[in-house]
Amino acid sequence: MTLKTFINRTCIVLCYSILFTTTLFATAQSTEAQHEQAVAIMSLLQQHKVPALGLGIIEHGKLVSTQVYGELTPGRAAPQNTLFKVASLTKPVVTMLTLRLVGAGKLQLDEPLAAYWVDPDIKADPKHLLLTPRIVLTHQTGFANWRYLETDNTLRFHFKPGTQHQYSGEGFEYLRRALEHKFGQSLEALAQQYVFAPAGMTDTYFWWSQGVDENRYARNHDSDGKAFETEKYYKANAAANLISTVDDYSKFMLFVMAQQQAMPAVYQDMQAHHVSIGPQHYFGLGWEIFSGFAGEQSLLLHSGRDPGVSTLAAFSPQSQNGYVIFMNGDNATAVLEQLLSQLYLGTELWQRN
Repeated sequence: MTLKTFINRTCIVLCYSILFTTTLFATAQSTEAQHEQAVAIMSLLQQHKVPALGLGIIEHGKLVSTQVYGELTPGRAAPQNTLFKVASLTKPVVTMLTLRLVGAGKLQLDEPLAAYWVDPDIKADPKHLLLTPRIVLTHQTGFANWRYLETDNTLRFHFKPGTQHQYSGEGFEYLRRALEHKFGQSLEALAQQYVFAPAGMTDTYFWWSQGVDENRYARNHDSDGKAFETEKYYKANAAANLISTVDDYSKFMLFVMAQQQAMPAVYQDMQAHHVSIGPQHYFGLGWEIFSGFAGEQSLLLHSGRDPGVSTLAAFSPQSQNGYVIFMNGDNATAVLEQLLSQLYLGTELWQRN
């Protein structure tokens, strides 16, 4: 497997190298070294026509650095509070909302969602009775990623829920509707109560509400560096489209780690190997899990990808090291490949991986 292929798939070996076999660059750097690092990152962004990059670094459960590099528009620097679309990094937020409801005794992971919501497309199929929060969070619903990928734009089961793994945004949307019906509140209101407020997140949005400052928004760019037309949406989606800052999402990652003490049983269930999807590769509750690298027991990771969007968040429950990476360009993989090699990894380690 080539390095590029590996990065395209998961970045896992590189992630572990950053988090566990080197000293993270955010700490103990001189002002001169920080400046040189910023210049190197800016050069990479310009070379690959990716306008902006947000980077958050967590060491031993402490947020040690959040930085935004690059430009919002030519000649206009991206501010620290740049708003990025984070695509599928929406799902970990909805996962944590669900788990917080479980921890509060208001929801059970294995209760049937049919008590609160049944999609009309599958009402006649008895397999809908098998759907539970756990099955959604482990991506075992049997749904396609999106129903529009079906030839007739209809939601259907491709297998019996709970028997196979198949990544599905539709599953998270199904869960959203069930939660909203059960609690009589919108996803936004539930997330505010159970995630955003307790995590200290004040600049994260499910849709283009009045709080979204377009002047801070990192427009998404294609591989030629051309900006896509900004698509504004006005309805929450549990699987995609969240808008956030690297500061806010880093706070979210700290909040996730804090659940080790706040609700230990649920936290352990979150990182359990519910589904095996490859060698040392599993799916837990809402997170991909990789085990057995660099002396760590596990790494929990989620990525997000849309046209002009590339995001990544990962952490180790054992060391409580983690990071958040946001980019707003289609050439983000090339940036990441060079960024990690130049700034984090020694030559020997790079060649070994």
